[in-house]
Amino acid sequence: MSKDIAKTKFYSILFDGTTDSSITKQEATFVLYFDPDGEPTDNINQEPEIAVKMRYLSLQCLSSSTAQGIVYGIKNALSDPCLKDVTATTPPGHVRLGGDGCSTNTGEKGGVKAILKKEYLWFLFVWCIAHRLKLALKDTFSGTYFIEIDDCLLKLYYLYEKSPKRLRSLQELSNIYKDSLEFVEGSVKPKRASGTRWIIHKLNALKVLIDKFGIFIQHLESCSSDTSVKADDQAKLKGYLRKWKSGKLFIFSCFFVDPLETAACLSAAFQETKVDAMTVSLAMAKAKKHLLTLKEREVDKLKTVRYYLAKVNGGCFQGVQLPGLDGAVDQLKQHGHKFVDLMTEAIEERCKGTDNMMAIAKVLNCEVWTRIYSISEEIDQTVLKVSGQFQDALKQHGFSSSGPDVLDEWHDLVEYMVEFLAPSSRSYRATWYKLFHLSIGSNRWSNILLLIRLLFCLPVSSAIVKRFFGSLKRVKTGKRAAVGQKTTEDILTIMTEGPPLEEYDATSAVLSWYSSKSRRLNQKERKYYKKRESRRPKIYEPLSDSESEQEVAEHDENAIFS
Repeated sequence: MSKDIAKTKFYSILFDGTTDSSITKQEATFVLYFDPDGEPTDNINQEPEIAVKMRYLSLQCLSSSTAQGIVYGIKNALSDPCLKDVTATTPPGHVRLGGDGCSTNTGEKGGVKAILKKEYLWFLFVWCIAHRLKLALKDTFSGTYFIEIDDCLLKLYYLYEKSPKRLRSLQELSNIYKDSLEFVEGSVKPKRASGTRWIIHKLNALKVLIDKFGIFIQHLESCSSDTSVKADDQAKLKGYLRKWKSGKLFIFSCFFVDPLETAACLSAAFQETKVDAMTVSLAMAKAKKHLLTLKEREVDKLKTVRYYLAKVNGGCFQGVQLPGLDGAVDQLKQHGHKFVDLMTEAIEERCKGTDNMMAIAKVLNCEVWTRIYSISEEIDQTVLKVSGQFQDALKQHGFSSSGPDVLDEWHDLVEYMVEFLAPSSRSYRATWYKLFHLSIGSNRWSNILLLIRLLFCLPVSSAIVKRFFGSLKRVKTGKRAAVGQKTTEDILTIMTEGPPLEEYDATSAVLSWYSSKSRRLNQKERKYYKKRESRRPKIYEPLSDSESEQEVAEHDENAIFS
């Protein structure tokens, strides 16, 4: 990995912190870099592509959770002796830092961003897009009826999570209706929606609630009237039923599925391992288009609302009467589009600082290039702005052009690509692979290709670091809280960077063990241990075999004569 980063010249750092089971502050660090050689492929019909790689770097135990402590942890991760090829390019190689938007990171005076900005004037901090999206949805649903739905999802999950008996009876009730009702979701157990980072979890929990809504209500009614249930629990269940057995909860839950599906698809794009500015730009454009479609369509014509309303017969769904359903549908028609508007505004507000990233995406998106791109004023301004912003870092690696010369190289590259490479016929990564491996490219467009290397290193999401913390929790559980830091790092390195178990060849490990010290080459075959004699005092002396046979013979002879 260190050789790859040294070869690509630029890299960015992704970081985030958590507290493990031993109540120790841990800071995980990943490195993002551009690889012009891409990933090897066995498919001869697939064109080779460049790759943007994210690799696990280090897990540091922090002595302090302050900005100074985090900066120290990042520098300590880069000072590892195994990364000498990486640190040889510092500071010019370290271009950007990606993390969440907490005040410790983004503080203008004493934050991580401010401290590193003093050392590297061209340094850039990028706030994780996936984290921004989560905050945008929180802004959207704050003070709306979705808070009631979210509360229902949370309480319903814990009702069955902590009671195997209750869950078993729910599954039995579901099996009774299995032949007479059509279910979309296979699971009957409520899914966890709160306390997780990803929008898809909330969406999946909402789908299960809608699909088995009548089953849940019937089962809760049965439990609330069961005399074997404690009086306090019966009262609690009856209170839940008064809030949940309503047409408004049902129809509004159906409505929120479609906007959340858009946000979940957008979040999934940000969580990809091979994510870059182009991926974010395309996902954002697709999400805005889908939200516009939702806004233009009638609320009762939305996919999920239309599907489940068709299954309601006389205000009854899955054998449960839904009071106030008609009024709830009318209310949704009046105010439904406001929720879509709120979501659109919140996403745009939270992602306001991504304009620079979207402009960079236009430079990288060669799939839509035409000759017009060679004279586009907007693209020219982006190229000049980025080359000026990172001028010091670029010059350390041979960037030698001024503003007009950079634009001349850029225009020449665009014209050559449009005329000879047909960029619209293949993915942008395959086209850039061809450009980086052209024999004339290293001399003709050396400055522009160096700039492209830097642009592909832009960190857009630190979701991979969040997922890494899940691995940390599986390795360092409550019962294994005393595991040392070095052992924890080694296990996580194997989990993150190691090959799958079925592909692992232990030969090198065995040879390493064998050569680590001298072994007993002439050791003789081990002898079997003698059977250990008991030292307990013997109460009686057992007869030998010969004495036992003689006694039996005498007994038989006496029996004959008698």
